[in-house]
Amino acid sequence: DDACVLLERALKVEPSSVPIAIALAKAHMGSGDAAEAVTVLKDACSIQASKTGTTAADRLRTLKIELGRILFAGGARQEGGQLLTEILSQDMEKQDALEAYGEACVALRQ
Repeated sequence: DDACVLLERALKVEPSSVPIAIALAKAHMGSGDAAEAVTVLKDACSIQASKTGTTAADRLRTLKIELGRILFAGGARQEGGQLLTEILSQDMEKQDALEAYGEACVALRQ
């Protein structure tokens, strides 16, 4: 897929870019490659986890939320749901975590 190739190149230039990592993961999902989408996000999480500060923590949370969504959508519902639950339990006030958790609950009809 052309989008994946271009986004992979962009991520090599800027490996700590959260928007590029998420876009690449979504492109892989769009082409039916959930495993590669998960790999991209796990790698991006590793990069952000090595950084310090509030901004890095927010970026890591954003990546983990997207990872949870992709795991869930890719068939690893238990793993994805567990990750989303962990994120939500860390901070119940974060809108992005609430939305992702709610989406999973709706998908499970809970």
